[in-house]
Amino acid sequence: MIHGGITSLLFDDAFGFAYFIASRGMMGYTANLNINYRSPLPEKSKAVMRIKLDKIERRKVMLKGRLESLDGKTVYSEATALYIVDRSMTKMKIEDDLKDFV
Repeated sequence: MIHGGITSLLFDDAFGFAYFIASRGMMGYTANLNINYRSPLPEKSKAVMRIKLDKIERRKVMLKGRLESLDGKTVYSEATALYIVDRSMTKMKIEDDLKDFV
């Protein structure tokens, strides 16, 4: 079985890429990463991670994701993440810049 720490690493990395795309490259930081493990992930299995932008509130960017089997029948884990846009970016209209991604 794959160790849960590897799963959390994968979520953090995928959420980071999704944040970067959604924010159009604005600097930001992971404030919270929450993972719910649903089913053991067997070693050498094939899986897909799906990440979605949940919502944006001022400097808060909320994402959610799932790690599941290729056919979608088995959910290995689900996660949420909160990213905070760096204060140096607050001079921009963050909500206007990001509203197209919600």
